[in-house]
Amino acid sequence: DFTKPYRGIVETLETLYDAGVKFAVASNKYQEGTEMLLKKLFGKYRFVSILGQRAGKPIKPDPMIVHEAMNAMEGIRPEEVVYCGDSDVDMQTGINAGVRTIGVTWGFRTREELASYSPWMLAENAEDISNAILAEK
Repeated sequence: DFTKPYRGIVETLETLYDAGVKFAVASNKYQEGTEMLLKKLFGKYRFVSILGQRAGKPIKPDPMIVHEAMNAMEGIRPEEVVYCGDSDVDMQTGINAGVRTIGVTWGFRTREELASYSPWMLAENAEDISNAILAEK
């Protein structure tokens, strides 16, 4: 069932949000499109930062976008950040930014390709993400 891994994403966001976890988005999609998509799909959640591709700013895997998102939350330390993604670029971005990564196996790259970047964990479904993050709290 192609939709199986996507089930639970909203529930996972809800669980994390209720636990006080802060969200940010770092995307290579254009800023306006990123904001529009997030507001439409996940407008309920207050994102600390929503960052997309912007003129004069480097794109992922440059770590600047992750550092910029982190700067939006005073006092956050790299060891407190978990960067989730479904691509090799995402894994490399997390490595470059010095934060933990979670590779989600239902996206654009294979489990094996994501694993080759030695992420903090590989998530087979959305619930794996909340379980791992909340186990650290």
